[in-house]
Amino acid sequence: MQDRIAQINQIQGLLTEYGVVIAQTPLKVRTQLAAIIDDEHNEMTGLTRTMMRDMYERLALLDRQIARYDELIQQVHRALPASLRLENIRGVGPMIATAVIAAAGSTSWFSNGRQFAAWLGLTPRQHSSGGKERLFGITNRGNGYLRMLLVHGARSVVQQAVKHTDKRSRWIHEVQARRGTNVAVVAFANKIARTIWVLLARGQACRLSPAGVPKS
Repeated sequence: MQDRIAQINQIQGLLTEYGVVIAQTPLKVRTQLAAIIDDEHNEMTGLTRTMMRDMYERLALLDRQIARYDELIQQVHRALPASLRLENIRGVGPMIATAVIAAAGSTSWFSNGRQFAAWLGLTPRQHSSGGKERLFGITNRGNGYLRMLLVHGARSVVQQAVKHTDKRSRWIHEVQARRGTNVAVVAFANKIARTIWVLLARGQACRLSPAGVPKS
């Protein structure tokens, strides 16, 4: 996916030199680029058109590769009962679920959810001075890739919280109001991590509420 973004950026940059503006999303590039290449009224040279065709073919190849790996991840996800359980958590999809299973297994290494969240680097650094405790940003320790996925998953839930009034959404609204959106995202990612630990540690014995929170 990073390669695809880089390819799109390269296409955009080259087109801009010829006064052609195109949207950055993969769908827009796919649907518009072929017509731009064939448009003889723009200022692109023959060499540039040849380069654009090569870039277009590489972009199409990357799209096919991403789709193929997405399907492989789905197959792994559907074959793992533990991964399917994790999908019940708000903010967790097949990508996060399979990544957690691959990186942490049953999470039996950790005695509680806080340890698991700390392993991911999703707990704030603390510092005490003069009898007062201060919380700082999260650390760069732990599994950076998995932390990134959980933060992205949390951000999608936080963005949708404005449309809901359930208990979890109200909690997100309160954190946003006090500390800002980025803190709310990381705080929710921490909750996701703790919920993941509960589901993997307790297995099928743990039931989830409609909000995706462990009941027991």
